[in-house]
Formats: sequence, structure tokens, C-alpha cells
Amino acid sequence: MVASMDSVGKQPEVYIPLDPVNPENGLGNQDLDECSGRSEQNECTDALDSQMLESSPLANGAGQEGMQQDNKVPNNMEGTNRYRKKFSKKKIVIAIIVLLLVLSLPFLCLFAAPKKPLQATSTPNLLLNASCPQGWISDEERYCYFFSDTESTWDLSLKNCSSSGGSLPMMDTSQEMDFINKNKDATEYWIGLRREKIGQPWKWTNGTEFNKRFVIKGDSPCATLNDGVQSSTDCDQPRNWICRKPLHGV
Repeated sequence: MVASMDSVGKQPEVYIPLDPVNPENGLGNQDLDECSGRSEQNECTDALDSQMLESSPLANGAGQEGMQQDNKVPNNMEGTNRYRKKFSKKKIVIAIIVLLLVLSLPFLCLFAAPKKPLQATSTPNLLLNASCPQGWISDEERYCYFFSDTESTWDLSLKNCSSSGGSLPMMDTSQEMDFINKNKDATEYWIGLRREKIGQPWKWTNGTEFNKRFVIKGDSPCATLNDGVQSSTDCDQPRNWICRKPLHGV
């Protein structure tokens, strides 16, 4: 607001500027006339200033909105801090779970590893098959074998084997021969080979004729096995015996 007075002493003219934000809110000629008629010029100008402040949008809505926006800043910061705290907690939980999984891997591998088969205590390096009776050993292919620790004649040995569901071994393959020689001790054992008399063919206990796969030393009618050598012995002589029966009932 600007007041001017001429040199003659006339009553000063008061110029009221328009509202810089909303020019339409400026005072009109009517307001100027009213102010010029008052006796107290200062009171008039003060009233006009108050009216301009009340009509200004900065004093009303714009100012309030600015204050509200200022108040929103701390709320946004609090939300950001709260999100960071939740995110940090999730990261800690995930790290703990991963650590527990890593620590439990050796135990899982230990339980998942295949167990070693049980070995027969009486015969080292042999598997004690669950399908073979106690004291018998398996070749893991076809048969269970029993090596006696007592002696008997050839006929009684065959009878003992038959009562157990087996027979004296026929050793019809080289693999079976190797298996028996590997697992027997130095004792002489009866095997399932016999002939009626000297000059007659050797036959297995099932009646099949011996194919002369190996040499049988001696002139006696019953065959034995000792240290990998097949020999003939009198059938009434006491010897240990070997029994063989099918594995899994084959």
C-alpha cells in the first residue's frame, strides 16, 4: 500500500495493490472511497490490510495444505523404517534356515548311505545271506554251503546233508570249485562223487556222469577234496563233509 500527498496539503490518496495470487481479490473503488472518507487514515489502512490477508488463499487453504504436507513427511519416514526392519528380520530367518540345512546334510547322507552287509563270523570275507540257515554261507548266486566240523563216513555224510535239504556238492562249474576251495580250511572233506568199483565211471549224487573236468587221484570209490586236490578214499573212512542246497529255494 502506497500513500502520496501533494505539496498544497490535499488529503493523501491511498493506492491499494491487487492480490498478487488472485488479482480478483483486490479491493475495488468502493473500498477506496470508504477509506478516503474516514478521519483516521491509519485505521483505514489497517482494516484494508486485514481484509487482504483474510481473502488471500495463502492464509486459507494453501497454507493449511502446506502444513499438512510437512506433517506427512515424518509419517513416510516411519513407514520406510518399519519396512526396513521387517525386511531385515526376514533375511535373518532365511539365513538361519539355510544354516540349519547345511549343518544337517552330513547326518542325512549318513542315514541315506547303504549299509554294509553282515559278514559271517565263522568265515571271514563271506556274506551271511538271510535266506541261508544259520551257519551256512552263500555264494550270492545259487547255493548255500555248510562246512562240517565233525567227521563221518561218506554214506552218513550224504544222509546228514539230505536231512538238511541239501546234498554233497557236485562242483559242476569252475566258479563253484573256486568258491569251495577259497572258503574251506585244510581239512579233507567228502564231496558228492562216487563210483561202484575201480574201472567204473565216476558219478555225482544226482546220477549224472563225471565229465573228467579234473583228475581224481587214487583207486578208492569215494572222492574227497583237500587243498584244492581231488582224491579217492575208502568210503567207510571218517571225514568232514560239505553240504550244498539251493539259495532262495531255487
